Amino acid sequence: MPDSYLKRVVCIYGIKGCGKSVLIKSIAQKLGEQGQIALHFSFWSGNENQRKLEDLLRTLVWQTLRRITDADLEKISKLLTRSDGIDKRSLVEAVRIALSGISKKVYCTIDGIDESTEDWNSDADGCLSTVLDLVKNHANLNVLLAGREHSLRTLLKRAVPRLEITESLIRGDIAKLIAVEIHDSLESYSPVIRDEAQKNLEVKTQVMFLWVTLVLKELRRCSSVEDIRQTLQQVPHDLDREYHRLLLQLVTRTRGSLAKPSISMKRARYVLSSILACPEPMTGEDLCYAYATQVNVNGTIENDLITIEGIMDACGDFVRVTEGRYHTIHASASDFLMRPKDEWESEDKDISYFRVDLAEAQESMSLACFKYIKSIDLGYPLTDGGASSLSSRYTFFSYVARYLPFHLAEALQGNGQVGPETSKFVRTHHFCALIEYLLATSQNSLPNDFLGSMYYWSEIFARMWMELNRAFDLELDRRERDFGSQDERYQSWLALAFLIPADAQRLAEQQAQPFARSARNHQSVVAETRGKAISMLPQHITNTHGPIIQRVSGSIQTLSQIFATFRSTGADLLASSAESMPVPVLLLAGRTANRQRNPLLAEKLAIISVNKTKGRGDIFEFCSLLLLAAVRFHANHDTSEMNVEMVRKSVRIANCLPPQPHVQLLKMEALEILVSMLLSLGRRDEADEFLRSFEDLVGRDRKKLDSRVWEYGIRHTGLGAAHRIGGLQYMARNLFFSGNYTVSADFAAQGIEILADSGSKPKPRDLGLLAIHRDSLYKAGKLDECISSCQELLGLLTKLAAEPIVTDARWQTQMFVARCLAQQGNMAEADTWFRKAADEMALLGPDRRHQKGQNWFLFMVEDAALLGQYTVSQSLAHELLEMKRVPPPNDEADLGFGPLESLVSKLKAIDCIDPAYREFLRCHSLLMTVQNVQNTEGKLNWLGRRLWSMHDYPESFSKRIPLLKLKYIDTCLHLDDGLLNAIEGYIMLGNFFFERGNTEAADIVSSDAASRIFSDISSDDPSWSFRLASQVYLFAGKFSKCIPLLCKGYEKSLHVNGDTVFTFEMEMVYAFTYIYALEEFEEDLEKVDLRLSFLEKSCEHLSKASRRMDYIDRHKGSRSQEEQSNGEYDAEQSRRERMTDLKARLEDLNGGSMLTEAMARLESVAPGAEVSREGNS
Repeated sequence: MPDSYLKRVVCIYGIKGCGKSVLIKSIAQKLGEQGQIALHFSFWSGNENQRKLEDLLRTLVWQTLRRITDADLEKISKLLTRSDGIDKRSLVEAVRIALSGISKKVYCTIDGIDESTEDWNSDADGCLSTVLDLVKNHANLNVLLAGREHSLRTLLKRAVPRLEITESLIRGDIAKLIAVEIHDSLESYSPVIRDEAQKNLEVKTQVMFLWVTLVLKELRRCSSVEDIRQTLQQVPHDLDREYHRLLLQLVTRTRGSLAKPSISMKRARYVLSSILACPEPMTGEDLCYAYATQVNVNGTIENDLITIEGIMDACGDFVRVTEGRYHTIHASASDFLMRPKDEWESEDKDISYFRVDLAEAQESMSLACFKYIKSIDLGYPLTDGGASSLSSRYTFFSYVARYLPFHLAEALQGNGQVGPETSKFVRTHHFCALIEYLLATSQNSLPNDFLGSMYYWSEIFARMWMELNRAFDLELDRRERDFGSQDERYQSWLALAFLIPADAQRLAEQQAQPFARSARNHQSVVAETRGKAISMLPQHITNTHGPIIQRVSGSIQTLSQIFATFRSTGADLLASSAESMPVPVLLLAGRTANRQRNPLLAEKLAIISVNKTKGRGDIFEFCSLLLLAAVRFHANHDTSEMNVEMVRKSVRIANCLPPQPHVQLLKMEALEILVSMLLSLGRRDEADEFLRSFEDLVGRDRKKLDSRVWEYGIRHTGLGAAHRIGGLQYMARNLFFSGNYTVSADFAAQGIEILADSGSKPKPRDLGLLAIHRDSLYKAGKLDECISSCQELLGLLTKLAAEPIVTDARWQTQMFVARCLAQQGNMAEADTWFRKAADEMALLGPDRRHQKGQNWFLFMVEDAALLGQYTVSQSLAHELLEMKRVPPPNDEADLGFGPLESLVSKLKAIDCIDPAYREFLRCHSLLMTVQNVQNTEGKLNWLGRRLWSMHDYPESFSKRIPLLKLKYIDTCLHLDDGLLNAIEGYIMLGNFFFERGNTEAADIVSSDAASRIFSDISSDDPSWSFRLASQVYLFAGKFSKCIPLLCKGYEKSLHVNGDTVFTFEMEMVYAFTYIYALEEFEEDLEKVDLRLSFLEKSCEHLSKASRRMDYIDRHKGSRSQEEQSNGEYDAEQSRRERMTDLKARLEDLNGGSMLTEAMARLESVAPGAEVSREGNS
């Protein structure tokens, strides 16, 4: 059985709190006690080392090491210590080696699948497939997986043993737990009371051990029988109601109220909001300081510190400690506390004091961090050597330095107090010292911590450039005043000028100049420093303050040297300077260079960073690869396979990193670039995979990640909505320009839905998203949906202030409505909307139209002509001519059809063209003049482009579109060598009428064309005219005239003296002609009973060509391929390839057996005789 290995995979699933984890741990423990090889891993979202498949694999490798031989241990050691680092592939191989070396059965229990940050339901190369492959390939491996049902959905569809933890299944276990705990907790009470409590809980509990645990914890606090009975009476059935009861009890117990909360209520709220605001579980000390700093009003912060016992006393029911870090007892508790305000209005209004508004919590934590930093002395970390000791001297400082930018970036999304307070804070020495500390310690920071911090600081800097500019000046003032301009503390701060916005002048254009202190004030110095950027600083510092270099951050100096050295695009980078830089500073420098439009410098820095991080698989390698690929793509549109693979690799690394916000935003950038590359290369199938990943990240039905920070930011903040909308619009635009209109419309629709849900006030920038949605639906032919999209866009426009961009969008959208209605045949309504668009455009004024909307303006002139609005079309065209000061055309030839007048009269007589065709032609004559089209050849090209751009126009245009085709033919006939192009125009016109069922018009056109062919075309090939006329009749649907013409042409060909190769080529031409006709018009030929005739002719000519090819091959001699000339060999190969192609196409037309019969008949005919027979037919 192919899936028999699935018998060794067991699934355990159930709802939250039902005891899955306890069961799994006990199973693992029992297996160990029995002497079995038991491996165990539990996913947990609260620990970044227990979230991903790689964490699971790493744990399994570690747990198997003591079970394997020394030889296998050496193999694994070499595998995991090689230069390209530890990744998923190497870990899987290590597990494989270990399992292969163990002869006994191995039992692996994996708990908490629902808490993994990765998708275990993916059928692709993901977590589930990795585990199943291990089981499949190792007969000694048995795996048990546990989690909530939704996380195991794919596995449960397979034939695996499974166990659902239901109420009936664990009712007995819960009863035993209750009995034991009641006996221990209420030991001092009578058996009657204990029995009463036990029965009460057994009746109310469902499938949740967690619920039982919470209630029993509450019973232990009871001090009387009455307390017990009251508690039991108030016990609810589900977790949310139990959370409600516990909080209400806290209010009652501490005699507080919503209007006047007690100290314990305040303490619980601060503690819980601090835990929920922090992206990681907090240490006890950090939690105590977070509370103290938030509540402190006067005196030292330490005066308000509480003990760990104080925390647990206030909200111990909601808090759990794991490895010394505090987090909420269960994900359901976090969800309960952070629900939207309207969900507290009914049942939970009496405890709404405890609701945690995450934005308010972030603001409170930000202000607390400000307060703490201002309460301590950070010194001057870049110069005093004290940076490394600050964390040990100040208990809460490590937390503040790491998480302040996170709290602040999130808090600045709102409109609270934090904005003004931040402005005040950045103008203090304490903020400047904090920046020095971050730079001084950047090289020793953990990669993810540093980049995470830099991401959030960049969010803050982006909002507060003016304040930062002022803060820099104030601090420089203070340091010059207190220490003098020669002091290292002044010089080190001046060296940070590159962090403040520079002039528009690009860094690459700056020249390093010696710096001489003059009588100018320091503001002039700073202005010059910024104007020259940091190119001045290294030389200045080297020449004037040599000793300081040893103490000022090496990173800053190196960064300065790089910009100083790179003075032009042709200069070489100082390799020694760049190589000595730590990766974080390299990335910072590379991003800065790229923003300042110096891609050559950015690329060189990125290359160094890529080389330094190669094989690490960490966030620095991710950022390095992305930076290099992005620079090359945006600067040079590099879509080489090397660049594609670089971005692809960066995405793979990102998928293995913790789901922190900066990682996800950079992953968005990587996916945008990768999809753009693949679409531009025409690799749509590959792009689809990453489009789905992009949707999973920010789309309408995006997958939830195990990062509260990311989830809150992306779902509940303006910046998060802007990222989602911007990303979806970017993808929609790329899809549109690559011709994927339906998918483009879907991406734009997702962005529109998110925009509507965000509740933000409409802005002109939103127009782009709705416009790409409108355009995509129109191109996709979804006309009703396009009209609805246009109505939505027009509705948005009514909410925006009047300005040219709004007016442009309005009349362009009205034109789309008109086009859609026209294509649906609703000409009256289309005409109404077209007039609305024309009236709206008039509001812009002619100058505005000429400068901003000429292409759209020309579209309107063209559409007006097609709609029969000749006066409007000509009026608009005249306006453009007046603006350009170009006189209108006066060439009467533009208003007629010259040699086609007879044909035009016939078509007019049967009502196939608009009788007012002169006015239609006048519109297009004006348009050509507007676009400076003058000579006949230019007019022919213009008409050709116009015709090729017209597709699927409605029946209501059917009397005007032929006019353009007729004018194209007429223009061709005015050129000495234009007859063949004219015949092509005839073919288009005849086919236009044929496809619309107008056989009379098609007959008139094809007859006129045939007459012109036989009277005007001369050729060395006497069959040419007959074959060309046959093609005209074919596309006009006059199939009965095709075979006689081709037979006459064939007869003419027989009189040409040619060798066997000529005869082969002739037969191939006729075989191709008949096969092509069948491919293009098979159903039509079937309707007039001519399909079989065309098929027979195809087989006859192809069989003769095949016989000629055999003759050529037989008479070429016995020369080998090497002895033949290149031309002879190529000609032989070409003949074979073309013959194979035509036979395959004939087979597709079900003519294979007929061809076989035709070839058999030829075998009975002497060579050459079949030619005379065909000629006589």
